[in-house]
Amino acid sequence: MKTYKYIVLSALLLSGGTLMSCSDDWDDHYSQREAVINNTEIVVTNESVTDFLGNEATYSSMYDLLQSTGILEQITASDKQFTIFVADNTAYQATYGGRADGSNEDGEVDANALFQAQSQVTEAAVSPASATDGMRLLMLNGKYVNVSVAPLVEGGANVLTFSGQTVKKVIKTSNGYIYELNDLIEIPRSLLDIVETLGDDYSRFRDTILAKTTYVFDKTASTPIGVDNSGNTIYDSVFTRKNSYFERFAKIKITDDNAKITMFIPSNTLIEEALEDAHARLASWNYERPDSTLVNWVTFQSMFFNKVYQPEDFAALTDEDITSAFGKQWRTTINKVDLANPAAMTNGVAYYVTDLKIPNKDVLIWRYKEFFADYVTLNEIDREKYYTLENITWDAKNKYKNDGYSWIGNSKLAGGPIDWYEYEYLVMRFNVTDNKQETASVSWVPSHVTKSGETYSVKEYIIPSGEYTLHFGFGNNWWKNLKNVIGKFYINGKEVAELTTSQFKGLQRDRSGGGYEEYWETFGANDQTYHRDGPQVTTVKIENDELKPITIKVEQVGAGSLNTMPVGHWCLRPTKNNY
Repeated sequence: MKTYKYIVLSALLLSGGTLMSCSDDWDDHYSQREAVINNTEIVVTNESVTDFLGNEATYSSMYDLLQSTGILEQITASDKQFTIFVADNTAYQATYGGRADGSNEDGEVDANALFQAQSQVTEAAVSPASATDGMRLLMLNGKYVNVSVAPLVEGGANVLTFSGQTVKKVIKTSNGYIYELNDLIEIPRSLLDIVETLGDDYSRFRDTILAKTTYVFDKTASTPIGVDNSGNTIYDSVFTRKNSYFERFAKIKITDDNAKITMFIPSNTLIEEALEDAHARLASWNYERPDSTLVNWVTFQSMFFNKVYQPEDFAALTDEDITSAFGKQWRTTINKVDLANPAAMTNGVAYYVTDLKIPNKDVLIWRYKEFFADYVTLNEIDREKYYTLENITWDAKNKYKNDGYSWIGNSKLAGGPIDWYEYEYLVMRFNVTDNKQETASVSWVPSHVTKSGETYSVKEYIIPSGEYTLHFGFGNNWWKNLKNVIGKFYINGKEVAELTTSQFKGLQRDRSGGGYEEYWETFGANDQTYHRDGPQVTTVKIENDELKPITIKVEQVGAGSLNTMPVGHWCLRPTKNNY
């Protein structure tokens, strides 16, 4: 038979007021506390916290949640004191739609429900007298609840709240305290907590992140419990989570609860649809990309940001792009997230992705770059097929030269082995046939030559519509005597750039301008100067909806001043607008 006494407080203020209790069990110091309970009902009972909750019909939903998740059994088996936060059935059902138990469709404990139940229980008896402003309570899920003792309105009396929820009733039991709040405590989960509890509809994203997360033995947090036969200390081991991959390549600590992170969560369906669309585009371009490059972008590289974006921030973005912690472009007008339902995290905020498309730039297309030295490999038929020479002939005797440098460098796929290779910048020499002519030019169809022994194959590039920067490299110091020559560039017969003599002479080799080859990592200061895009000629908008091979032409204009044309390489790199 339960026994308890009610004490109704009309008000208890900070100005020296004391609480008079009929219970001898009430904290001795409570009457000395400058306490903070306003218009709050106080209940004292000799029942345990579990028995009291089981006998109060108004808390039946909360009781079922704690029971189905195993929390009540854990409390009953312990001799510790507890503090439990509860909400009445009306408040509980308004938040959770009337679902009281914490099981899923298979009858197993639901991870989200368990986390929610653990958020309401702490292994400490926290009386109103001992609650202080700024205190933090460690809950069963390892997260903290913030305690506030402050006025709700300026000039008002102090009010006790737990993580923003106000106290309606306090029940002192034989093994702790129960606080009825206006609503249940909502504790933000950490990033990895959210990832771990994602369902199978998000398994590709979830499993990718967890596969890169390791558990490391934390000696300082582990308790020694004995010594084995060899004299080694045995610990009650504590393991902490660590994600070295993210720390190394994105400079972001997703395991740190103090980090400020935005996470996007894509479903399996969106990932698969985005990959299918990307593969279809690549096939239409007759182009291949490592599948890992696509998968990495769509499953994690574009999904983490090292700053917190609140919903209102997206509306305020003046640029259409944001950049992920991995340096990947995310266009907010194409790739979208559910801004109406953000998920708060202890270390930031998460959003579920609603629209997803893999971009061209840096994912489907890194760059197109080829060398004119491949001209030597081609037979006469293919030279005429892929090249058009006007007032210029190939210098077969001095067909090409190593123009200024050869180098043994390194390039590596992130996290993979280093590949060493020799790199030479070979320059093809084309001589002007008649210097008195007005123009001399070389036209070519962008293509890639693959050599295998004495044979070769040619694959024409199908460069899709979009914006690119055009880069070009001539031989070094070949243009010292060039005078009064205008340089012109054409794509599909349309002029895209006209350069003065000094600008034309400035297009030398590929040791400057633009970016680098893909997967480049710098191991020495000089590595940065090799195999770049080369000097930029202009930015071009290619229209190729019919998906046909294009032609590019470089032309000298200036009768009597035309000179040898020592061509080295060409390059097209997609801009950020080529999404």
